[in-house]
Amino acid sequence: MAEFEPLRFGKYLILDKIATGGMAEVYRATRADRQYRREVAIKLVKPGLRLEQVEQRFRVERQILAQLEHPNIVPVHELGLDEQGRLDRVI
Repeated sequence: MAEFEPLRFGKYLILDKIATGGMAEVYRATRADRQYRREVAIKLVKPGLRLEQVEQRFRVERQILAQLEHPNIVPVHELGLDEQGRLDRVI
């Protein structure tokens, strides 16, 4: 995997890219505000894909993940909105 420059994203520090899919990219990140230590995966909608259909798929995915409890399934911690109030990330 190519070298990745850490990037601050809200209260998280993005460490590297985990995967790329059709509508989103997934990054490994850690809390940057030092309130507590936790690694998370941040799924970001690709730029230019702010279509209502993509938003709806993200919302459905978030709801399904929020209802699942299993050690091998990543829990949903946050849902992010962009400046226009549209869904753009799941943490």
